[in-house]
Amino acid sequence: MKKRIVCLFMAIVCVLSLTACGKTETPNATKPSSPAADGSKPTTAPTEPTTVPPTEAPAPEFDPMGNKTWAEDGVLKILTIGNSFSNDAMEYVFDIAYAAGAKDVYLGNLYIGSCTIDKHLTNAKEDNGAYTYYTNEVGAWDKVSKHKMSDAIMSQNWDFISIQQNSKNSGRPETYADLQELVNIVKSQAINPKVEIVWHMTWACANDYTGDLFAYYQVDQETMYNAIVDSVKKGVFPVEDITRVIPNGTVMQNIRSSYWGDNICRDGLHLSLPHGRILAGIGIVAATIGIDWDTIDLTDVHSKIADDDKFIQVALESVKNAMENPYQITQSQITE
Repeated sequence: MKKRIVCLFMAIVCVLSLTACGKTETPNATKPSSPAADGSKPTTAPTEPTTVPPTEAPAPEFDPMGNKTWAEDGVLKILTIGNSFSNDAMEYVFDIAYAAGAKDVYLGNLYIGSCTIDKHLTNAKEDNGAYTYYTNEVGAWDKVSKHKMSDAIMSQNWDFISIQQNSKNSGRPETYADLQELVNIVKSQAINPKVEIVWHMTWACANDYTGDLFAYYQVDQETMYNAIVDSVKKGVFPVEDITRVIPNGTVMQNIRSSYWGDNICRDGLHLSLPHGRILAGIGIVAATIGIDWDTIDLTDVHSKIADDDKFIQVALESVKNAMENPYQITQSQITE
């Protein structure tokens, strides 16, 4: 009898031990959720992550080739997409900009003689190596042939990119129809998001010019000038992303009202050397970075006019008046 009681006691102990072992749970094990009330398949509860998530990739370093204006990085960079009139206007910009306070200057000029807006657009769309490309970073011009517009645009973080029409079509607003598309391409290729696309308003012919292009304007300078102004208002003003106009057409008319007279062109069409080119260069600098009219010293811009204080005075007057009234002639006060 005692033996049977001992055996029964041992059996009970074993059963209790086995039951306890069967209910032991492993840490971090996933447990099925209870069946859903609608009878759908139960889901599995997510486990806590056992590893630290990777850190976010570091932000890219600031790109020194973009995101700054000339005043912010101290370097003035101007590119012109032009023709022989951009050659005239850009010739002395380096020295004039330096005199105006830009101590680090880089210039580019894409040149095709008599090139029109629609020809520039064709070259942009087809990526043609059709330009003579002039550059100036030390005060003297270098050039390469068969250059692409896209390569010039993407070579620098330009502050200003200037576009212009050729002389024959400058007063014909219907020839500006492709300008918006051209601006769109130029803007899309520029690596500086703060770049300004500007319009260079060129000048009317001298009254004694005998070239064929003058016939459209009744061989009359004032008629041509008024047509150029009208074309800027109709063909340029509506174009998005053109931020300002360089009013060199008005600059030339202003000086023609002075003692200098109608002598600013060397051949009735292109600007005189060096006076006309210096005048147009002052216009570009004034319209882009501005000029302190009371303090700028231009007597050393070119040795031929080093002692011609009167011309410097009338040049500054003509440009200053054009900045204040860009689309109408201001009579010069320096007439003798």
